Amino acid sequence: MRLTSLRACLRGVGMTLGLMACTLILPVAHADSADFAITSARTYQVYSVYYLDAIADIPLDATLRNALTNGVSVVIAYDVRVVRSRGWWFDDTVATLTQRYRLRYHALSRRYLVDNLNTGISRSFSRLGEAQADIARLQRLPLLDQTLLGKGQRYEVDLKVRVDTGDYPLPLRVRAFLEGAWRPSSAWYRCPLT
Repeated sequence: MRLTSLRACLRGVGMTLGLMACTLILPVAHADSADFAITSARTYQVYSVYYLDAIADIPLDATLRNALTNGVSVVIAYDVRVVRSRGWWFDDTVATLTQRYRLRYHALSRRYLVDNLNTGISRSFSRLGEAQADIARLQRLPLLDQTLLGKGQRYEVDLKVRVDTGDYPLPLRVRAFLEGAWRPSSAWYRCPLT
């Protein structure tokens, strides 16, 4: 009985050491992955509604390209938040939204499909680069109505783009947690709400 307990204890220690080793390896794996970036963004107003245009750089490294051609969908999400700047305290978040695109490869037609998960509109492309370029251009995204903003206040828009790992099959979600190549993300990009 005691030998069984000792084995269970050693197995637990082994698992802990394995997780620690994975944690140490994580920064190396992330450094090898292609990170995303927001290269430009601007807001504008049409009547009482604010809209956002943005351009992103969303390179997919060999890991994600191989996953695509083997039937794994990759969901790319834009996280957007409108904040009221407060110089003496943390920014006040006024509104948040997420714009999501599913990128997938249809083996029979040999075409790349981009599904806008917010609107349900799908587009088809013959090349992966064309599909990536379509997702990388965020155009006329409605943010919020002017009536929701306080007069005389200064507002800004924060934006980032990332792979949404929540859409991966469960085994890949665990792998994405451990390996940065499965979850590239950009830094936050800020532009004024004008």
